[in-house]
Amino acid sequence: MNKSILKSPLSLLLLKKILLVSGCLTIILTCFQLALSYEERKQEMEQFLRDIERVHGQPISRAVFELDASGVELIATGIQSYDFISYVSVTGLGKKPTDKIEVGHPIRKGGELAFLSPELSGFFGGFSVEHTFDLNYGFDNNDAKVGEVKLVTSDALLLNELKNDAFIILVSQAFKTLIVSAFLLSVFYSLIVSRIISIHKWLLNYSPDEEFMPVEFGRKKLLHDEIEELKNGVNSVGESLRKHNIELESIVEQRTEALITRTEELEEAKTELEHLAYTDSLTSVANRLAFFKQAEREIKRARRLSYDIGIMMLDLDYFKKINDTYGHEAGDEVLIKAAEALKNCLRENDCIGRIGGEEFAIIVSGAEKSGMHNLASRLRKSIQTLKFSFLGNEQNVTISIGYTVVNVGESFKVSLKRADKHLYSAKENGRNCFVTDKNYVVNIA
Repeated sequence: MNKSILKSPLSLLLLKKILLVSGCLTIILTCFQLALSYEERKQEMEQFLRDIERVHGQPISRAVFELDASGVELIATGIQSYDFISYVSVTGLGKKPTDKIEVGHPIRKGGELAFLSPELSGFFGGFSVEHTFDLNYGFDNNDAKVGEVKLVTSDALLLNELKNDAFIILVSQAFKTLIVSAFLLSVFYSLIVSRIISIHKWLLNYSPDEEFMPVEFGRKKLLHDEIEELKNGVNSVGESLRKHNIELESIVEQRTEALITRTEELEEAKTELEHLAYTDSLTSVANRLAFFKQAEREIKRARRLSYDIGIMMLDLDYFKKINDTYGHEAGDEVLIKAAEALKNCLRENDCIGRIGGEEFAIIVSGAEKSGMHNLASRLRKSIQTLKFSFLGNEQNVTISIGYTVVNVGESFKVSLKRADKHLYSAKENGRNCFVTDKNYVVNIA
């Protein structure tokens, strides 16, 4: 048995309960089996007395009929010499020397039975067996009763056999109890105690400031029971606290940065110049340089706070055709309205930048599969619903999107290149759609 099982207070409590119940059942079963053994032994003794009657009945009858007192006593003494026989009484019908011959003690042969209470002795019905049979001797082919014989067995011998049976039964039942108790305790520890200990250790080591690691039991087959539900509940609460802590850190960081910005008045001019240097003059979104710097900062923070970063590449469909057909002013109008529409679909902590002529890129913090899918769908619809005076009522500007998630240990440029590859796949698929990694596609009912 595993030593850790015996160190568990819950396991020890269960072991005490099992041993108590098993002990009571062992006593009951032992008494029942002893009662059966008693009846079996008693029947064997009764059969033995009937065999004595069959073997010695005729010789004793002849001796009693012939008034042979010495012969009667000799036969009675021989019968009494058997280990099981305690007392032999031969009684004749006439007033002769053979009328009453007794051999042995009429009560018991062997040790005292003082250790047994009268109630227990009564339960077994006594430990000696009596048997009486008639002595008959034939006259003219007719049997005539000439006397009777009374046999009494030894109670000590039957008691000793019952004591041996009781010892064997108790040892076997105790062994079975230990085996069953060990098995039940092992099963109880495996299914309940060990999993409770895992949850307890996880709670002791849990910290919302560190990377979230869910509770795991290490079982290949999951058990859908109350403890599994408890584990899922603990994981859900722990993950919620972790996300809340990340949001708080983000808020604290944002407020800290805002406070520094407000208090450092001398840096306002520098900040304004940096804003002009890092902002696209046409669309007022981040230019290529600003976008790449923001991406590196966001990735570092994401790895520090353990959340995912999504990268999106967006390209306006047939933009060159618009420039060639309607002029560059029309193209500039499309870029300005498209950038504004894209910005309106994003959160404050997301970042959009113009990295080419009609190409945009977006950094999505805290990305997850369904959220990225929904965002891509909103971005596509926001562009498709834009209206332009130089286009007909049935003509719309559309956009193609490719997106992915920055993998652990992956550089921003590698993930951006993968998103760009998905963008070209969207172009090849007919435009006005979005493409992502195969393992990041959302299952939609």
